[in-house]
Amino acid sequence: MLPPYQIPYIIGAPTLLQKTKNTINVYTDKGTITAQEYCELYNDLLVFFGGQSNFFPAANLLIAQEEYDAAFDFIMMGIQEAGDFCDFRMIKHYCRLACSTREFSSSQLKRLFDLITGLAYNNTWDINSLHYYLLNVGEIKELLLNNSIQKERVEFIIKTNIEKNDLTSINDLYNQVAQIIKECCSISHVDSIELRHNSPYEIFVTCIDDLTHVLLLISTMYSILMVGNKGLDFLKKIEETIRIHQQNRMFKYELEEKKLDLEKKRNEQQTESKKTGSIQTYSVLDLEYYIRCDSIESSKKLGSDLLHNKASNPKK
Repeated sequence: MLPPYQIPYIIGAPTLLQKTKNTINVYTDKGTITAQEYCELYNDLLVFFGGQSNFFPAANLLIAQEEYDAAFDFIMMGIQEAGDFCDFRMIKHYCRLACSTREFSSSQLKRLFDLITGLAYNNTWDINSLHYYLLNVGEIKELLLNNSIQKERVEFIIKTNIEKNDLTSINDLYNQVAQIIKECCSISHVDSIELRHNSPYEIFVTCIDDLTHVLLLISTMYSILMVGNKGLDFLKKIEETIRIHQQNRMFKYELEEKKLDLEKKRNEQQTESKKTGSIQTYSVLDLEYYIRCDSIESSKKLGSDLLHNKASNPKK
C-alpha cells in the first residue's frame, strides 16, 4: 500500500504503477484505490504539480506517460531552478531521474551536463557554493557521462605547479584545456573538467568520444602541454597503430591535418608571446591518461602502451 502524494517523488514509481500486473493499492483519505485508478489521475496531478512549478514529480509522471520531450524540458527547468538555489542534492536527483530511462539520448544527457557545468560560471556564487559544486560535480559526471555506449572514454590527470591562490593561472590553463577539447573532439562528445585545489592544483579531465577523436585529443594534449616533441612522437605511434590495424583513410588524413594545425598554433603562440612580452609563470608537471575502451576487443587492438601513459616535464 502506497501513500498517493509521495508516488510522483519516487523515481520510477509512476511507471511501475502504469505497467505492473501485480495488485497494488494506494491509500487515500477516502480509502484505498487500485493502481489503475491512481494512474487515471496522472493528468490531474500534472496540472497540479506543473501549476506549482514542481518540476521533479511532473517530469516523473511525464516519463510514465511516455511524454519524453516534455519530461526532458521539465528536468532542464528543474536543474536550472536548483542551480539558482545552489541545491546540488536536488540536481543529482534530477540526473538520476534522467538516467532512469533509456529514452534520453547521449546528446540529451550531455545537454544536461553542459547546463550543470555552466552553473559554475554564475557570478553570484560565493566560495562555499563553488566548494559544494566541486564536491558534487564528480558524482554528477559519473551519472551522466557513463551512460554513453559504444564510445571510448579517456581520463587525464594533469598535475601543475599552480598554488591555490593563483586563480589567474588556473583559469588560463583551464581555458587552454577546454579549447583543446573543443578543437579535437566531435560534436557528439561528452566531457568534463574538474579542478581539485590541492596545493598545487590538479586538473581531472574526462572525455567520451569515438576512437579517432580520443586519440587526436591525447596527441594534442601532449603536443601543447608537454615540452619537446612528445606529442608528435605519440602521433607517430598512433599512425603506426592505424597502419597495423588497417583503419580507414579518413583517420589518416585527419591526423595529418591535425599535425599541421598543431605546428601552426605553436608558432602563433610563440609569436604572440614575443610581441606582448608575456611570461607564463606556471607549468604542467605531469600529464597522465587512461583509455577505458567499450570492449575487450578494442583494448587489444590499441595495446597496453596506448591504453595508459604518463609523461613529466623537466623541472626548472
